[in-house]
Amino acid sequence: MAEVLTVRTALELEVFSRTTVRVYAGERNLDRPVRWVHTGEIPDIHRFLTGQEMLLTAGLGMGATALEQRAFIRRLADAHAAVLVIELAGRVFDSMPEAVIEEA
Repeated sequence: MAEVLTVRTALELEVFSRTTVRVYAGERNLDRPVRWVHTGEIPDIHRFLTGQEMLLTAGLGMGATALEQRAFIRRLADAHAAVLVIELAGRVFDSMPEAVIEEA
């Protein structure tokens, strides 16, 4: 029987050891299964999700305002994404937006 990949085990993969990983919200959901990994930088990426995805993004499609960012997080939750991984390298965000943390 194949081992199920979870958010926790995905974040423990070698590729994530090359950077600092921090969980900002949803610690209780670290054992959610991850069925697929998706990347995306568009505001309506949720339309392409079918559930249990790990979404990797630099945040280009998340919006510039707190209202837009909260709506983005709600749409991902409604699409049953397993986890959102946001690059905080300065392309869009240097730090995690408070609205994203609060909504998540």
